[in-house]
Amino acid sequence: MIGPPAFAAPADYTWEAVDPFPARQVGVVLRVRLRDASGRPQPGAIILTTRFDKSPDGQPAAYAPVTVVPTAEYGVYAFKTDINTDGRYALTISAQLPYERQPVTGSVVFTSPPPKPAKASGKPVVRRARGAVRD
Repeated sequence: MIGPPAFAAPADYTWEAVDPFPARQVGVVLRVRLRDASGRPQPGAIILTTRFDKSPDGQPAAYAPVTVVPTAEYGVYAFKTDINTDGRYALTISAQLPYERQPVTGSVVFTSPPPKPAKASGKPVVRRARGAVRD
């Protein structure tokens, strides 16, 4: 007797950032990888919904539109959005895998590091001692 086909639960999949520290810019492309419980990349998912917001920093109302963009990387999905301020952002994704009954939903946190400080002018910094100098 043959039983029903075995399906993995949506919780058996994880979304992970390819680069969790994107640049702060308009039109940044975020890449995420979908893996199964054994760590294998999962290609062929149909993206159903996305949301990109600052909920990790307690600002879920601060969101940006997301566009799915094509990628040739196996098991990697790319999304174009805007990062206008420094902080942590959550990309929430719901996708349907062709061999699963339920959508796979998860969130990936991205951190936009602060901009690098401007380079020094190259002149040496001279500090003068205060008070008396002893020999």
